[in-house]
Amino acid sequence: MDRKNYKFIKEKSLLIAILIINLILRLGIFMINYYVDPSRILAADSCDYDNSAKALLYLGKFSVSPDKPDSPQLVRTPGYPFFIALIYAIFGEKYFPVITIQIFLNVLTILLTYLLAKKLWGLRVALLSTILLSLDFTTFTYSQMLLTETLFTFFLLIAVTRGIYLILSNQKYIKNALLLGSFSALATLVRPISYYLIYPILIFFIVARVYCCKIWRKTLFKLFLIILPWIILIGGWQLRNFYVSGSFDFSYIEAVDLLFYRGAEIIAIKDGISRQEAREKIIQSLPKLENWSEAMRYRYFKKEGLSLILQHPFIYTKVMLKSIFLLLIAPADTEFLAYLGIKDRNEKVGPLRDLLRLPLKNYIKKWIAKRTLEFIVFLFAIFYLITLYITATYSLYKISTGQKEQISPTIFIFIIILYFLIISAGPEAGARLRVPLMPFFCLLSARGCVKNKIKNI
Repeated sequence: MDRKNYKFIKEKSLLIAILIINLILRLGIFMINYYVDPSRILAADSCDYDNSAKALLYLGKFSVSPDKPDSPQLVRTPGYPFFIALIYAIFGEKYFPVITIQIFLNVLTILLTYLLAKKLWGLRVALLSTILLSLDFTTFTYSQMLLTETLFTFFLLIAVTRGIYLILSNQKYIKNALLLGSFSALATLVRPISYYLIYPILIFFIVARVYCCKIWRKTLFKLFLIILPWIILIGGWQLRNFYVSGSFDFSYIEAVDLLFYRGAEIIAIKDGISRQEAREKIIQSLPKLENWSEAMRYRYFKKEGLSLILQHPFIYTKVMLKSIFLLLIAPADTEFLAYLGIKDRNEKVGPLRDLLRLPLKNYIKKWIAKRTLEFIVFLFAIFYLITLYITATYSLYKISTGQKEQISPTIFIFIIILYFLIISAGPEAGARLRVPLMPFFCLLSARGCVKNKIKNI
């Protein structure tokens, strides 16, 4: 066997081993947990997705639930409920096959991360990025819950991968542009948080055209191919919403978030009260809405929320910066241990929060002496995140001083990360909102850890 074939077999063996270990561990832990307590896979939002999936299955309508066939679902988008309903239709109305398929999608996400890293920076970076992603508590935990994160991340990573292929080569650009637009739209139908992502993507390709002096005709055609599936899928859903509610809003969750989360946080800081008290204050200040249509109510919520933000830009900036910090640094140890049944899921305080409020003596007694396992998991999670961000930041420096061909795809990845950090910045921010970003952080971190010279793209 020559050296080239040996290297190829070794590479494939390592990759297959990583994927198989991930699959066995994830499926094994899920099966044990599901046998012990099936409710561990459920969160506060799970009921909404499940009920709308059942409405699709039983009624063929995207309603709030089968019991409310005439109440169209306008807060949740159809992607994840349709995914659940499809699995229910094939395997029966059970959570088990839904989570099992999610775990397979999670492992496929690790594989996609490997393929993208290898395309950009070679074998060593690719293998390390898969190991780093395999160690992430947030990705693991939310892949095993009836929530949108796993499916959304899978679609988003496909979209970004196709975007990078479009940057690197003019070959198959029609296919790559259409897939970029299609999977960006599919991701948005799963979670509306990426609704505005199409704009920075289009701006990136316009700026890249100016910088690289490419032919305008081909660039415009690429932009058209990217936006076409977006218009069909996202525009089509907005037409549906207009038909059933009289509003073109993609999802009413934005209005709820703007007023009752971000707006409430501004009032809480301004008046020195709790967030819950701020929400009650907002509710008391609302006009009588009984005779208003649902579209009118949510339009009013959105207007009032935006008004609060514009009136208090400095407070909102403070809220955003704090939220981004919490999103990045929240270790997710509490969610992970609660899912495993080691910790009470109703206990929201963990070692990180207690570190800021307990005297050192009491902290040592509570966490190091009595709850040692939880403290060790916390330390691992914090060390993992800090190491990830330091090495990812270092990789940006290495790439900026390296080959010119590496800069454009890295900027594209950085824009994706920055978009989600900004759009996710709110009082509800936490480890869960970090899940879609983890493949990209792991890519950059692995690049920062590998010392050898990377081959030209």
